[in-house]
Amino acid sequence: MKNQSEEKNKMEKEKKELEIRLKQKIEKLESEKNQQKKMFQSEVVRSDTEFTHNSEILENKLLNIVKKIYKIKGMIEDLKRNVDLELFLSKNLIDHYNDPNAPVNIFIRVENYEEGHVYYWPQNIFHDRYDALKELYNKYLEEDFDINNLSKEDDPLYDIPKQSLLGYAFYKLEPLAYLMNNCTNIPIISVNGDTEGSIVIDVVPHNEKGELYEEIPENPMDLVGQSLQYYVHIKEIKDLPEMFCQGVQVEYTSFSDNYNYKTKIYNEDGKETSFNIDEKFEHNIGFLTEEDINFFLKDKICFKIYAIENTFKKGKKGVPNKEEILRNYEHSEEKTKKNEENKNKLIKKYVNKGLIKKDGKNNGKLNYKKDCLIF
Repeated sequence: MKNQSEEKNKMEKEKKELEIRLKQKIEKLESEKNQQKKMFQSEVVRSDTEFTHNSEILENKLLNIVKKIYKIKGMIEDLKRNVDLELFLSKNLIDHYNDPNAPVNIFIRVENYEEGHVYYWPQNIFHDRYDALKELYNKYLEEDFDINNLSKEDDPLYDIPKQSLLGYAFYKLEPLAYLMNNCTNIPIISVNGDTEGSIVIDVVPHNEKGELYEEIPENPMDLVGQSLQYYVHIKEIKDLPEMFCQGVQVEYTSFSDNYNYKTKIYNEDGKETSFNIDEKFEHNIGFLTEEDINFFLKDKICFKIYAIENTFKKGKKGVPNKEEILRNYEHSEEKTKKNEENKNKLIKKYVNKGLIKKDGKNNGKLNYKKDCLIF
């Protein structure tokens, strides 16, 4: 009986020790889980904070640019120039495919109707051109300066026509994993998601003699360890926009050597919207891996199509009148002064009625505080 009692006590003791260890293990796991949860929440908060901070920076940039665009438009109107500017936001589709929070590209789109060309100025160029035009504008108003006969080199609103990104075309690589070619007419998608014509492309695998393969593998993974030769055939361009078809060039980055390949420049006079290219680029992979085969099966080659964008050529609007500009400037100043006086009268009226509280700390900003407005 004694032995049984001792055995029973021993078992009870081991059971309790096991329960304690199990409880400790559970508590440890729960603690680790909560710690991971806190870290994740912290990461989310940090990510959201960074996103908010970046959004505020972007908003401030855009506000500054928009203000300058309105100012430069006013100078252009006074000087009778036939040029228009607008804010242009674009996304790099490849960057946004990999990271949805990738930054937006900010450009100023300039339509120069005097020359018949379209420019896309990055922010630094726009700010430089704004400062240069403002300096010439003030010089014209304050001095005996001929602003009507500027050379192109001295004209802040002139630029040399350059290629800009017309759009992207994506070629599916899956047939390559089966040693097959697949000639395809692919739509060209602009940065804004519009279709801007199409491009005909073929990726052709071949043997050492340059001949197409007669047999295809049942399982693409059977190609692992073998070599692969193929060429990219850029055949033709179709139905480009009439104003965006001059000086066309196609480029892509090879997945096998990470090198950037470019065609020659086509349609330099801008007279055709459809034309042949017929350029081939040879590639060789010495040793295929599973990663290569999976890439073929799931991914695409991205082709970028560049061209010069044009607009209708209309010439200048006329000759500026300095006296008229100065009269309008004085009238504008009087209008601003009158608006300020009217605003002050309105503020005084609402202060007297108790609808507005005056607070010197707000520096003229209108805010809400309880049921009253603070000015």
